[in-house]
Amino acid sequence: MTSFTFPHKIKEVTVAGFSYKMAVASNLDELYNTLLAKDKNDEDVTDERIPYWAELWPSAIALGEYSTNNKEIFKGKSVLEIGCGLGLTGMVASRFAKNVLFTDYMQPPLDFVKHNCMLNDLNNVSQQILDWRKPDKALAADILIAADVAYERRMFSHLVRAFKHLVKKGGLIIVSEPDRHYARIFFNSLEEKGFEKHTSVLPVHLNNINYNINVHVLRDKGKM
Repeated sequence: MTSFTFPHKIKEVTVAGFSYKMAVASNLDELYNTLLAKDKNDEDVTDERIPYWAELWPSAIALGEYSTNNKEIFKGKSVLEIGCGLGLTGMVASRFAKNVLFTDYMQPPLDFVKHNCMLNDLNNVSQQILDWRKPDKALAADILIAADVAYERRMFSHLVRAFKHLVKKGGLIIVSEPDRHYARIFFNSLEEKGFEKHTSVLPVHLNNINYNINVHVLRDKGKM
């Protein structure tokens, strides 16, 4: 077992009838307070590195549900997850895909992902630092997945570039999000930017709250 020492607790998360063991951060307030206590010129502050990664979001569950219900899409495919957070979405995809590469732009979420993959005996997985604002074409996969990455307007142009560079010819991009108004405008604009788009709406119940989550399946027309 890994020498994983980050303060955490273990949760059982059910996705499409399958159970996953998940290590989650045990004290979210402490993570936020640590960020707030840093100097205003610290890179974590200037880059607004709010620890969203440490929470389990309904969009991750919805994307896991979609992946399970459409598992044939993943058969024999390489998968790249951007903004992987705690790793639930990629863990679900790994049950059906050839392999999954989890990426995030900070090390702590990747440490959680590595531990969570070990908890669930997954061996077709790997982790790597990637800031998708600077997409590395060498990491392009058959399928790109992302749960709730469209939460800041300043990132939308970077997301389009990531969608263009991190998927192989003929590949798919599958993104889930909770229908924020400004994100709706962004996803609706993708067809003008050269993408085909099909959207499904999946209900998710998490922490006694009901959500309706959009799952967008995109294809880059320039790579078809």
